[in-house]
Amino acid sequence: MTQVAPDDTIHVCMIESGDALADLGERWERLHADARLASVFSGFDWQHLWWRNYGRGRQLRLLLAFDGEALVGILPLHVERVRMLCWPVRQLRFVGTGGDTSPDDLGPVLMRGRESEVAQALAKAVMELAGWDVLALTDMNPACAFTTAIEAVARRSRLACRSGCSERIAFMRLPTSWDDWLASLHRDRRYRVRNIRKKLVAAHPDARFFVWNDATTLDAGIDRLMYLHRKRWRASGESHGFSSSEYVAFHRAVMAACLARDRLR
Repeated sequence: MTQVAPDDTIHVCMIESGDALADLGERWERLHADARLASVFSGFDWQHLWWRNYGRGRQLRLLLAFDGEALVGILPLHVERVRMLCWPVRQLRFVGTGGDTSPDDLGPVLMRGRESEVAQALAKAVMELAGWDVLALTDMNPACAFTTAIEAVARRSRLACRSGCSERIAFMRLPTSWDDWLASLHRDRRYRVRNIRKKLVAAHPDARFFVWNDATTLDAGIDRLMYLHRKRWRASGESHGFSSSEYVAFHRAVMAACLARDRLR
């Protein structure tokens, strides 16, 4: 572990080994579980398994922020070599993005209540890293303290900086039962939902709804998901996911890990 940016209170170290990343699982999950802003994409499983499946040919730059012995921030980065206008360029990117994956809300995991100071220490450490030409941090959560911190430190370093908003994750908190959810809908919407289900049952009398939560048959469920996904997109003449061996292996591993943590439905 290499120290990158010492600070009066917070010091930042760097990990460059995938094995060292794998050993962080328990501490990473504890910090992630208590963080004010976090998503499945910044959790240990997505980050660790993405690196295991897509890390070949890339250089890991995992920044860890400490206050004494306490882990207060994690920023997973990697260096990727690409060609821009026929020139080789070293891009510094988030772990979890690249290849043929499209995550959202990437960025560091920050200790609750100390987001601003930890984000600033990590942003400063990024600027002091050697071995990159372009900082290409995409799909950041605009509400994250690191988003404003990295833009500010880049401008202070007189680097050209371009930012924009990507699509946001949308979610809803569901009532405890199907009937309660139906009751929460507008009358017209409720009628449409019931009508669609009636048509489904009329066309396929044996159709049923269930949660696939059996770890021993999860692979069969994933196989069916891939089959339906490919069939849908091929019918529309568009490209689809699950088209590379890395993508398939990665998502199998992620779904198994999420099921083990009761995060998969």
